Amino acid sequence: MGISWRVWIDFDEDGYDDGDEITSFVENVRVARGRERGEARYLIGTAEVRLQNTDRRFFYWNESGPYYGYLEPGKPVRIAAKYDGTEYDIFNGYIEDMVPAGRYEVLLRAHDVLGRVRDVSVGGEMILEQSTGAVAATYMERAGITAGQREVDDGATTVHYAFVSGKFGDVIRDLVEAERGRVYVNQLGKVVFEDRHRRLQPEYQDAVMTLDGNLYGDVSVPVGWQWQVGRVCVTAHQVQVADTESVLFHILQPIEIPGQTTVEVWGSYQDAQGKPCGGADVQSPVAHTDYEANAQKDGGGVDRTDDLNVTMSAFASNVKLTLTNNGDSVLYVTTLQVRGKVVLEGKTTACTGSGKMKSISPHLLQDFEVARSMAAFVLSQYQSPSVHDAVVRLSGDLVPDVLGFDVSTRLHVENGWYGVDTDFFVEGLRWDANARREQTVVELTLSEAVNTGGFWILGYSALNETTKLAY
Repeated sequence: MGISWRVWIDFDEDGYDDGDEITSFVENVRVARGRERGEARYLIGTAEVRLQNTDRRFFYWNESGPYYGYLEPGKPVRIAAKYDGTEYDIFNGYIEDMVPAGRYEVLLRAHDVLGRVRDVSVGGEMILEQSTGAVAATYMERAGITAGQREVDDGATTVHYAFVSGKFGDVIRDLVEAERGRVYVNQLGKVVFEDRHRRLQPEYQDAVMTLDGNLYGDVSVPVGWQWQVGRVCVTAHQVQVADTESVLFHILQPIEIPGQTTVEVWGSYQDAQGKPCGGADVQSPVAHTDYEANAQKDGGGVDRTDDLNVTMSAFASNVKLTLTNNGDSVLYVTTLQVRGKVVLEGKTTACTGSGKMKSISPHLLQDFEVARSMAAFVLSQYQSPSVHDAVVRLSGDLVPDVLGFDVSTRLHVENGWYGVDTDFFVEGLRWDANARREQTVVELTLSEAVNTGGFWILGYSALNETTKLAY
């Protein structure tokens, strides 16, 4: 019994139904999800489906075709594999494009939700004392990933002070690096943010199956060897917030504003010594306290402060002030300042061990103690020579056993030729299927489950003589 592949396009974007299924036209399916190796950055999940197009139904411009007006980028796509009466979701995403692939075929190309929102601008916000998980959830919501479309761990790293802004892909990458976790889209199409404690929990300590390359000839393990690291250094980008409020910015000369006119003023924060700094708890300017306007440039004449409206947008190290003269005649802003708490930033590096060095410097990691604990934790993973990355290629009778696998599935791999006999976590999955012949090959990218059973976490596992606290 082979694996049958099914494909749907949600043409009306109202949920998949029988009219959305295009399985009968499917020739080949390729799907890639997850990461290429254990510590690589996240990859956007992709799918390619080769479709029969003898009647030109998949040409978007074919007005006589059944799908005319519905073949557009962004339409939801679902790919599933069925075996022995059970159906497994393999990919959920959105059409990227459809291009001719020969005279009578087209290639449907799709990406997952990360591909859809990677370049979405998520604005900016000052983050104070929030976990990486909380920040990730906030910015996923801004990118259009709703609560039902995401699965977010709490996060074990706290962001004490940072102005987080830019494109969603950059923001989530920075959070993953600070957390030393991972982000991916699972087989159901949900965006998953895993913190570094997830794989230390009890449900991830046992392999769900063993792949024995000594018994099955179609299990191969091309291995990427990573020999031992004797020294790990982790840099913390520390911040210190002043206890009291002070002036962060003030103008040095009057600003002339004609009647019924708006101007923008940008200013950089400075401490009492005039050195650049960051700012926290930045206060909106208050009339007659933080700003004043007069009819004359020297501050004389009629007080025009009531004609002046000031709004503020505060950032990590600078501020934008929008000044509007609501009067009919020119005025001069003679006083303008912004108050808040000075934030000083510095770098401290925690190192442990000696020998070949591995350096880590995530800019949202701001605790020295966490950096020191991270250095010890990473060293414990890499201080002994072992196979840290592996690729397993499966075909034939073994493929149905892994249809339900996803990133972070734990399995045991044995292969005498390569000297492999250990547990691994799945980091990425690559599917390549000939739908007509029901032939499927899957490639699993793996990272070794190094020492995960030797740590304990408050609320998840027990401390004993052979374990130590995970940072």
